[in-house]
Amino acid sequence: MDIVDAHQHVGSLEHAVSYSEGSIGEDLPVETDAARRVQLMDAVGVSWAVLQPAHAYLRPDGIRDTMRVNDRMAQYRAAAPGRFRAILGTVEPLHGERSIPEIERCKNELKLAGISWHHRFSGVFIDSKWMWPYLTRMQELSLVPLIHVNVDSSIEAHWRLQRLARDFPKLRFLAIDEL
Repeated sequence: MDIVDAHQHVGSLEHAVSYSEGSIGEDLPVETDAARRVQLMDAVGVSWAVLQPAHAYLRPDGIRDTMRVNDRMAQYRAAAPGRFRAILGTVEPLHGERSIPEIERCKNELKLAGISWHHRFSGVFIDSKWMWPYLTRMQELSLVPLIHVNVDSSIEAHWRLQRLARDFPKLRFLAIDEL
């Protein structure tokens, strides 16, 4: 039986978490980080993992910053293809229509399996108006949406995801709860 870790984030949290002793989760070279992840997975019996970006990255250059995050995610496939079988990118709802071509690039050029969101790090609700065009295009491209939900958050409330799921009954959502 395969044991799958469906909640591994790649990247630093230093811009999201207050921590007085340095960064939390360095942005190591992909090969180094991949080797460490595989070693940890082996230690606890995890067969393979779903990788997604840390969503607290800085965005001073807007969509270009998101594209760099997605480029980095794609590099993990070459580092350990049998161990990182599903690699996800991200797009930002506040980038509006500029995110549609990035969704297409994630599928067609980067060969990613889906798009991940942690809406509180984006500063918008799960059911932001931009999610409908994003999910429409993702459904056409057969990409999986991974959405973080949180029972204690109005931004990431479960009912907001249910609203999206009702409008996209053919799309398979992966919901990750923090509890």
